[in-house]
Amino acid sequence: MHCPPPPSIAHGKNIGEDLTYGSSVIYICDAGYSLEGEYLVTCILEGSNSVNWTKLPKCKGCPAPQVIANGERDSESLEDFPYGSSVTYRCDPDYFLTGAATIHCLSSGTWDQSVPHCKSRQHSTSIPLSEIQCQQPTKIQNGDHSHQELSVFTSGMSVNYTCEPGYSLRGEATIYCTPSGKWSAPAPHCKMIQCPSPPNVQHGNYSAPESIQYTNGKSVNFSCQPGYVLIGEATLNCTASGVWSLPVPHCEAVGCILPQISGGKKENSEIVIQIGANVTLECEDGYVLKGSSRVQCQPDFTWDPPVPVCNQGEQQKGWVYVDDEFAFR
Repeated sequence: MHCPPPPSIAHGKNIGEDLTYGSSVIYICDAGYSLEGEYLVTCILEGSNSVNWTKLPKCKGCPAPQVIANGERDSESLEDFPYGSSVTYRCDPDYFLTGAATIHCLSSGTWDQSVPHCKSRQHSTSIPLSEIQCQQPTKIQNGDHSHQELSVFTSGMSVNYTCEPGYSLRGEATIYCTPSGKWSAPAPHCKMIQCPSPPNVQHGNYSAPESIQYTNGKSVNFSCQPGYVLIGEATLNCTASGVWSLPVPHCEAVGCILPQISGGKKENSEIVIQIGANVTLECEDGYVLKGSSRVQCQPDFTWDPPVPVCNQGEQQKGWVYVDDEFAFR
């Protein structure tokens, strides 16, 4: 019996060509999207004489951030935002922005900061706006601000802050001189761009630069041990916002893990056995085999029949014989 071709999913793809009953395909997401659900989809019996695939996963980004009153954001027509994307807000004339102008989509499927809002520049004082002045804008380390040539800043005027290469702005990039004679927000500061150390990947590893600091532009490359497949992108880059360009990948087995046999060949304990392959268990002298001595790796990565035991009390000792052609080393 055969399943129909595995369905497509938005922002992802599937790997595998076997459509027979009991076979499985792997789903992975496009760069910038994280998998929600089981990555392994199996052809199973559905009813008495038909087969179909198990539940499909989804590839998830960040939800569309809200629109603000008296302002707008870019990409308002979009509804789907992948990890690493950003949205920038602007206010209408006679309004100024409070909060971060740009927010970034995190690998958790959430935005890194709250949505800003727009405040009116109107005031109740009878003093003309042109006579209300703010103090000189604060100078910042590793950065600069616009209108350095001016000595007077009156109500309604604004300055824009920028950082030197290798630094990112923390705080509001644009501040306004308000009718109260104060700036709309404190001056921001520039922070050296640095990503956190990437986590260890079970059954895998990554190559890293010699420097222990992961600064903007540095990259790491992930790989898996033999018998495992990398789910996700192999190369991650440290971005200007201080986050990795993509979610950290993980390694999944493409077969069954060889059973841990106490007193057996320890060097075989990490071998991964291909689906459909058989292994044979024999007990040491003084131990009695309970169960079938020959077991087969199943499509769901379990053994059938169950792995036997060598009884002497509660111990299990023996050897496992595996044909080299079936083992990933």
